[in-house]
Amino acid sequence: MDSKTIKKILKLRDSKISTNEIQCLVGCSKGSVINTISRADKATLGLDRALAMNDEELQELFYPPPNKVADEDFPDFEALRPELARKGVNVQLLWEEYHEKHPCGLKRSAFYNNLKLAGPPEEPKPNLHQIAKGGERLQLDYSGLTASYFDEEKGTEVEVQIFVASWMASSYLYVEASPSQQKEDWVASNARALRFFGCAPTYLVPDNLKSGVTKANFYDPKINHLYESMATHYGSVVLPARARRPQDKASVESNVRFIQTHILGRLRDRKFRSLVELNEAIWALLHEINGRPMQRYHLSRRERFEKLDLPNATKLPDTDFSVQDIKDGVLVGEDHHVHYNDHYYSAPWRLTGSRVNLMRMGNELMIYSDGERVASHPISHAIGGYTTNDTHRPPNHLFVLNLKPLWVLNEAKKIGPRTQGIISNMISADPSHSEVPIRKGLGIIELTREFPAERVESAVGWAIDHAMVKVEDIKRVLVQRLDLEGTAPRGTPVKAPCAHPNIRGHEHYTQLFSQ
Repeated sequence: MDSKTIKKILKLRDSKISTNEIQCLVGCSKGSVINTISRADKATLGLDRALAMNDEELQELFYPPPNKVADEDFPDFEALRPELARKGVNVQLLWEEYHEKHPCGLKRSAFYNNLKLAGPPEEPKPNLHQIAKGGERLQLDYSGLTASYFDEEKGTEVEVQIFVASWMASSYLYVEASPSQQKEDWVASNARALRFFGCAPTYLVPDNLKSGVTKANFYDPKINHLYESMATHYGSVVLPARARRPQDKASVESNVRFIQTHILGRLRDRKFRSLVELNEAIWALLHEINGRPMQRYHLSRRERFEKLDLPNATKLPDTDFSVQDIKDGVLVGEDHHVHYNDHYYSAPWRLTGSRVNLMRMGNELMIYSDGERVASHPISHAIGGYTTNDTHRPPNHLFVLNLKPLWVLNEAKKIGPRTQGIISNMISADPSHSEVPIRKGLGIIELTREFPAERVESAVGWAIDHAMVKVEDIKRVLVQRLDLEGTAPRGTPVKAPCAHPNIRGHEHYTQLFSQ
């Protein structure tokens, strides 16, 4: 601000004019007016003394040159630059370490600028600014840095993964130590994060890790069946970020670096005896971080979450998502059933011989193939029993199982009355074992595939007249064309080759099959 404007502000101040009016008359911001008056009060500078000072003196009084930093307090930025390449190190951490050792040294902005100038010039990269909608996206990832605790029973140090969930709109955080990045732990961490937030987003935005995404594809990704089931339970949809595109989940990427410094960095020298103890320490620091005002917004992450995300997110269901058992690579047997806990459950017959994944939730067993749920059954405790869905059977099996006497008789009627009569008599003669005569009837009906229906009807009549009632006998009549040669008039008895008590004779069969 020039000297003329400073003198004008001081003159208006002595005229008892409000700050807002001074701002309008001078044509500068309200903050500049307040700052100028504050500097004048601090220097006990009255209007008369200010008017008597020349411009150089007034400028030096209001804007004194910064104190020169001593050489021993000036950092070696060339040596500090390589530190940024180390994991868990950022500019803020370097500044804090420097300021702790040299409190009278460079201020934060000067430190940042000098460190930036010490490196090669950076070419600007245009980025698409994504407008974050409240309650829409929750971004999830694992930290590149891990933590550990000491297992006293095994006497070894156990390394664990750090799971991070961050709302895109508010940057509200959830952090926990997880045993591994396996799908069970990944899904469990997601479920605990949603329970911590008390709501669910429209989209879950993970990285393309195998625990969440079976096949990475921007247009049609394949989601791990367990992860997709969890998302569906909470009314969310999994929308993976593009592979090797960290800008798609910039919020969680930034917060991963943030927690590496402000949580993992602070806990680096502490020793923990269990995963529970480690997580309690993480959550204590997390509570502090979520309540700390953010420099850009002057509001804490928690305040922004309650204002932006919570009102627009989905309410959680009454029950939490819990998986009781998972089995991968289970073979579908030749009878298109899978074996689970001494019971057999059907899968679609086309999957016979392939490997599927089983997941038990509550009283339900779900079967997945290539990430897609293909079957679902209630859990049965019948040892050695079978639970079968008829839609899983192949068509020929369904045909056999659904075969009824009425259908066979209707098909026989299309051939002719004598064919219908012989099959009807077969079924009536042995009603307790209807499947046996049904198969015989099918054998007769199948002859129409080789011979015209009229010939089959004629051959059946010829066979009845000659006491030949087997399917193979009727077929021999058709092949040898006996029904066409008229070897004997219909109804003519055929003499038995010899007399014997076990030979019933023509009359017996005529009475049985002539209806």
